[in-house]
Amino acid sequence: MKHRKKLLFITISITLIATFLLISSPTVLLYNLASSYNFPAGTLITWFGFMGLSLSVYLSVANLRNPKNRFNKLLSYQIKTTIVIAALWVVISYLLAGKLSFTFTDKVEFQGGQLAMKIFWTINYALVIIPILVLLCYWILNKIKF
Repeated sequence: MKHRKKLLFITISITLIATFLLISSPTVLLYNLASSYNFPAGTLITWFGFMGLSLSVYLSVANLRNPKNRFNKLLSYQIKTTIVIAALWVVISYLLAGKLSFTFTDKVEFQGGQLAMKIFWTINYALVIIPILVLLCYWILNKIKF
């Protein structure tokens, strides 16, 4: 029990710090961690934020870790899937953009092109919206005792 609470505190802290840095510190986001790979700090900060948000929701709700009914099982499956996608976000984004800075152009090819950019942004939005929706659905279903 204590271990889970420590992990929950860490994941919430990571999420809040990442959110603060993404909103208020554009110079930090552009700091190059590995110049030979063009690996900006914003990539790492965003990845930590995605992981922290999904894990915070998962760790904060016991019924998502051990679901008892079919709705909680569905929500549990959804948050676990989101955690896996968040864990693979850097790899997926690299495959879409072709570089760790995740910039896209108007080129015709898929990698680094406009379609890849749309997929990239859809994944990013989903990694923020889905954990919040899972938490809201859980609270609503719990309130109406569904």
